[in-house]
Amino acid sequence: GQSHGGRASRGADGNADGGSDCDGDDSNDSSDDDGGGGGGDMGCLEHIAYYANVVHPGGSGIVYCLSRQNCVDVARELSERHSVSALPYHAGMGATERATCQSAWMKGKVQVMVATIAFGMGIDKPDVRFVMHHVLSKSIEGYYQESGRAGRDGRTSECVLFYKARDFARHIGVMRMGGRGRGAA
Repeated sequence: GQSHGGRASRGADGNADGGSDCDGDDSNDSSDDDGGGGGGDMGCLEHIAYYANVVHPGGSGIVYCLSRQNCVDVARELSERHSVSALPYHAGMGATERATCQSAWMKGKVQVMVATIAFGMGIDKPDVRFVMHHVLSKSIEGYYQESGRAGRDGRTSECVLFYKARDFARHIGVMRMGGRGRGAA
């Protein structure tokens, strides 16, 4: 049967704000800083690369990001610094470019699609081994839908949510603005 479920990333100290470099607005995940959690714990991109290269080598994955620019930055960092074949996907790309990226991922020519919520509707790729959320989802419903894209073939798959306490503050700010956050899909 299918074994997928959400797991939240925590730092070495056990606090949710501890061990990940992940932050939906920061495009500088490439720092040598280990996330501020101490103890040599891995940053978010290192965790994603570990899943792609060690836990599910060759397996398809999706990494969800909050903003278009974050998708571009994360895909570039995974490819350049962590030897993970990754492409960005977001609504700001032209239709042809999106179709080309999606096709490459569907055919297994690219291992990881780094996307905003613009990606996934109508996607039926049964062999997705992992879904990672680079930042807290906008809603529990969104997280449920996005994480449900893993393991549709019934094989083991995993979903991981990286978050920091400040993600909650960001979402509250967006709600107060009436949902008009920067970084549309």
